[in-house]
Amino acid sequence: KRYVLVIVDDYSRYTWTHFLRSKYETPEVLFDFLRLIQRGLQAQVRVVRTDKGTEFLNQTLHAYFAAEGIQHQTSVARTPEQNGVVKRRNRTLVEAARTMLSATKVPLFFWAKAIASACFTQNRSLVIPRHEKTPYHIINDRKPSVKFFHIFGSVVSKSSAVSAADAPTQRHQYTTSLNNHTTLAPTCQTPSIAPTVKDRRR
Repeated sequence: KRYVLVIVDDYSRYTWTHFLRSKYETPEVLFDFLRLIQRGLQAQVRVVRTDKGTEFLNQTLHAYFAAEGIQHQTSVARTPEQNGVVKRRNRTLVEAARTMLSATKVPLFFWAKAIASACFTQNRSLVIPRHEKTPYHIINDRKPSVKFFHIFGSVVSKSSAVSAADAPTQRHQYTTSLNNHTTLAPTCQTPSIAPTVKDRRR
């Protein structure tokens, strides 16, 4: 996949990443995401803010936003600071992924895994100053567990349970840990303020 769609909740700063083969996939991915979030959070998404990319300015998205009562805001051309939250997060994720790939000497075609791992980790480790909580804590109303985290690209040992008699001959299977998570999507609860979703494609 060639593109990453970064979506940031303006209230909690919780971030989602979606990987696309083509920009034409954007509307369908956004539809699925908004439906999932509105069901999970039990809250109406009021505003979607994007840049003026053609993937966001089309009749398909316009009709969907109108039907759902969602206001679509766009930043002024050549004024990236109007969409600064998601631009900063996008840059942070890309730089983190580059560092992870370089430090572990993992092939570049794992770039999507690196960005997904960086996003997963930052949602559970970066403290939002105004809330003094992580994005995960804000949106799920509970502290995240980080006990299962592994260093990106590290070699981990995986073995099946065996009896004591078989232990001396037990074989270990070594794999490379590229993802530090197994959950597909967060379990969400309603935050005190309905979220404003910002998104931008790199």
